[in-house]
Order: sequence, then structure tokens, then C-alpha cells
Amino acid sequence: MAEARKDPNNFLVRDPWFAWGEVSLLTQMHEGSLVAADTRDTFRLEWESEWGHDNEYEAELVYSRYINRFLSVYGGTEKNDEDRIGIIGFEYLLPLNLESRWQAETEGEYLAQVEGDLQLTDHLSVFGAASYHTEDHREWHAGLEWTLGKDFSLIVNKHSEFGSGVGLTVRF
Repeated sequence: MAEARKDPNNFLVRDPWFAWGEVSLLTQMHEGSLVAADTRDTFRLEWESEWGHDNEYEAELVYSRYINRFLSVYGGTEKNDEDRIGIIGFEYLLPLNLESRWQAETEGEYLAQVEGDLQLTDHLSVFGAASYHTEDHREWHAGLEWTLGKDFSLIVNKHSEFGSGVGLTVRF
């Protein structure tokens, strides 16, 4: 038994890394994420940006550590069209499979966020998120997603900052 644990070819010992991503191109904005993860560690890049002349954007690069099925802790950096800040926080899974996020920033601000989705049929799901930032900033978005296949979905989205739009989500 002890020899099996030391064997590098034993699939129970290996902890391979996986990578995946998602990009949503809508009429009013685009957003996406790139993720690389193993069993306990995750590196995640997320962004959202407005189309047009204002070029408003927000990007986040985060390392996350899985503690248990309900709790993960993370740290990283967030960049927007105005500045770059450091962030640290934790994610906690609430009842009804709602994901909560609690974050502190290097500039002394805090963020609380709740998000979730609900599969209504085999192809149709509804999603939404709401967040409160202590810098007097509230943000929310909600929408419907129709899954066309494993890699594509049609999406209708209403965002508090970027407005309403329709578009396509590509998963890879």
C-alpha cells in the first residue's frame, strides 16, 4: 500500500491542472474569464468592459485556495480604467447554491457580493448577481441564457452599469 502511494503513475496521487474559459460578447459589453485549477488551487482572470468611446473596464487576477466545499480564500489584484488595487477575501457557498463573496481592498474599501443561477429547463437558465461596494457603489446584473450546445449559448443580459443587451457566450 505504501509503495502505491509513492508510485508517480498512480492516478490517485496525481493532481493535474485543468484550464477553461468563457467569453460573452453582447451588444452593450463583453465579459469573460480564464481559469487554471487543480484540486485545491485556482488562478482566475476575469474581465468586463463596455463597447464604445468611454472604454470603461474592470479586470481581476486572483489566486484562490479551496478550504472545503463551502469556503475558499483568495488574494490578487483588480485593475479598472482609474486605478489598480490589491484584494483579499473569501468566497462562501450559501443555501440555495448562492455564491457569496466578501472582499477587502488595499485602499480600505470593502465588497459584498451574492450571485447564482437556476436551471429552468434543459436549455434555459436564469442568472443574476448583486454587489455592494463601500465606496457608495452598487452593481447588479441579471439575465437569461439559452444553451445551444456544449460550447455556445445565447444570452440576454441587463447590467446596472452597461445597460441591456443580447449576445453569444462561447465556452472553451
